[in-house]
Amino acid sequence: MKEIVLQGGQYVALVDDADYERLSTYIWRARVGPTGTVYEVHTNVRGSDGRYSCVSMPRMILGVTDPRVTVKRRDFDTLNNQRANLREVDSADVPQNNGRPPQDSAGLADKQNAWKLRKKDLVKYSSLAAIWPNKRELDLLHGIWNAMIHRCNNPKAQAYHNYGGRGIAVCARWERSFLAFLNDMWVRPEPAHLYSLDRINNDGDYEPDNCRWATAKQQNSNQRIVC
Repeated sequence: MKEIVLQGGQYVALVDDADYERLSTYIWRARVGPTGTVYEVHTNVRGSDGRYSCVSMPRMILGVTDPRVTVKRRDFDTLNNQRANLREVDSADVPQNNGRPPQDSAGLADKQNAWKLRKKDLVKYSSLAAIWPNKRELDLLHGIWNAMIHRCNNPKAQAYHNYGGRGIAVCARWERSFLAFLNDMWVRPEPAHLYSLDRINNDGDYEPDNCRWATAKQQNSNQRIVC
């Protein structure tokens, strides 16, 4: 095992000895979230057309070029890029269930319980709407939450292949409750219409540490990392 110091010297990525020589020829950067969490290690690679593209360290190590394939870390440690810690997630492997195990009777019971929780949540939402100063914005936030769950959980959703089909999921806390989502994300900055929900790591799930309100310009600079 060897260490690659990332640009700025604040973070160190772990790689296998066999990959060190090749990887050390690039300048690697850490993509860091607002709480200081490292969401990805990436570099810029110049293509045959002279244009640069952003490539993550795991994708370069495994030689993944198919944009439909996501590389995830088994221990969820973004700085651990040893081959034994990396796994490929193909949309073909998770066509119906976001990478979750096949649903059995216990899984069905969990889903029913989750729906009961969401029904209770809707009652709380109605009470909240009665006192919320901007009812239209609250409705829009509820729509954003619903759309997030829809594109991750519904194989018939138009954008499912870019989300649930790639193994992107909504964390259990948000999936069960709009109020939990609202508590974590709060309202959009002003002017609200310029901001939408953005995942900081495009290969990561919808969860509090990986989401932010971002403008179109910010999201354009945070495109999915592909080879």
